[in-house]
Amino acid sequence: MPPLPDASSEIAALREAIASRSAELQEKVPGYRVLLQRCRRLATLLSAPVRVAVIGASGSGKSSLTSFLASRPYIAPTLADGTGLPLILRHGPREEARACWWSGVAIPIQIDDLQSGMVHAPDFIELRMNTEALSFLSFLDMPIRPGQALADQVAWVSERADLVVFCVDARRGWGDDEDAAWSALPEAVRRDSIIVLTFDDLAGASVDTAAIGALSTEGKGPIGLVRIATPRAAAAAPGGRVADRNAWENAGGKVMVSQLLHAARAARARQISDARHLVTAVREARLHGLNDAARPSTGATVPAEANELRTDRHAEAGPTARQEAADLISALLEDTEAARITEDDFMLRADEVLASFTSIAKIEAVGPELMEEINEARANLEPQGSHSRSVDRVSAMILQLAQGLSAPVLDR
Repeated sequence: MPPLPDASSEIAALREAIASRSAELQEKVPGYRVLLQRCRRLATLLSAPVRVAVIGASGSGKSSLTSFLASRPYIAPTLADGTGLPLILRHGPREEARACWWSGVAIPIQIDDLQSGMVHAPDFIELRMNTEALSFLSFLDMPIRPGQALADQVAWVSERADLVVFCVDARRGWGDDEDAAWSALPEAVRRDSIIVLTFDDLAGASVDTAAIGALSTEGKGPIGLVRIATPRAAAAAPGGRVADRNAWENAGGKVMVSQLLHAARAARARQISDARHLVTAVREARLHGLNDAARPSTGATVPAEANELRTDRHAEAGPTARQEAADLISALLEDTEAARITEDDFMLRADEVLASFTSIAKIEAVGPELMEEINEARANLEPQGSHSRSVDRVSAMILQLAQGLSAPVLDR
């Protein structure tokens, strides 16, 4: 049985919907541009592993559990105050670690000494490893820091995860802090997520789970509740291969893995369902727009600025073209910052942004120097050097060109 439901037909349908875009349809059909944005994002998500955020207070066993699930032990780095730094685990052909910034810049660090990367004050650490689990799951090891805006932390995680594994130290139990953090998660994330009680040893361990059980009656329940003695489960399955099945099962390893796969499949199935509804919406909107084009007397409305563009090709590009460029830039940079886009996808979408710049430049009859800069940027879409510097360079060129075409391109 494949780890996740096959989404290849939905990805193809989404890409077909994206390819069907036209300036006329985006002018005629309200919300059509937003539908295409959602298609791009959903195609990116379905093409990537399911994103699992492992969260909890410092000392709740997050990193130990994440390394167990990813089948690769690591020692998470800490900040000066003793709290952890976001750490992302992804699949890669070889083991490597990088200190990263949300701008896209990254520098290599020693994978067996992640703490050494903290001298650079990065925003997060990225690990790439060639394990089977990471071929269909990616992990965000994220501490919930006390004393900071809880809603902001949870919102940040929710944007970067398809499901959450919420770790609770069984010695501490479920308190007000855990209840507040769990309740702050969007319902769409909670329903595919798991609460995990972490123990050093399950033998004789007990914890009052009444407060967690009450979540279900309040409509805030997780998809599962798991107890695991992570050190024992990891020792029974070194490198992700179960060597001692009885010990692995008794420690809670089997239930943990089964619950995670169940949650991941549910999250992917929900994305597939969303894709099907979205493709149907795009097709219906496109049909509506084509019918309106064939029967202009039906009362289809076209923005006044679009009509001005048709009569004067040297007029300002107007809100429609500029809004499209702004939407493309915003979605691209947001997905890049959230680390949920591959290099190939980034380059394809950067090409879309530059194509929209070309359209604006032609309509507004800008000088040849700016057109040369756009063409130079497009020439840089072929990856050169390291992934991070290639993405960072193209991002900088896009923002510079946006300013060159005048600030309204970026006005929201």
